[in-house]
Amino acid sequence: NITGVSLEAKATTTLSVTWDTTSVVEGTYTISAEVPPVKGEEDTDNNRYIDGTVTVSPVLTHDVAVTGVSAPDEVTQGNVVIIGVDVANPGDSDEVFDVTVTYDTTPIGTQSVTLASKDFTTVLFDWDTTGVDPDTYIITAEAILAEDWDLNNNEANTTITVTLEVVLIPPVAKFTENATTVLTGEV
Repeated sequence: NITGVSLEAKATTTLSVTWDTTSVVEGTYTISAEVPPVKGEEDTDNNRYIDGTVTVSPVLTHDVAVTGVSAPDEVTQGNVVIIGVDVANPGDSDEVFDVTVTYDTTPIGTQSVTLASKDFTTVLFDWDTTGVDPDTYIITAEAILAEDWDLNNNEANTTITVTLEVVLIPPVAKFTENATTVLTGEV
């Protein structure tokens, strides 16, 4: 409601109204303006103006999530590890986003993922541990979406230990002698 508007004869003005739709039920609404008749007004046919309709619908949320990271607990240095990253799209829009996996802060790889709203999938990464020092590492997976609504669910991690391969060397038979001639019964 706007009150207290005063106009000179034959003058016009534009008034603006802000409509907060936060608690408005989803639906289509007719937009209209009405001016009550003033004292002595004879023609009230133009006191109501209808300007079409507006549809109020829920705000679409953009949200992707990493719901889990799976990898073996231990791998021998030089082997290739398959890391599974479970991702989901809990948002209301179909999304295209990147998933990046690192060990500690070193990149393993990045893949582009396309997911429909409310869908989920597992993305596989190969990690070649050749040249990786034996140690325990944190494997981190992160989903990256520019306009993400909830950044608290974009990352998950697990640990993996890289060990040295134990190489067993077979025994080699070897002997030496200290005499060239030995008689029967001698040690």
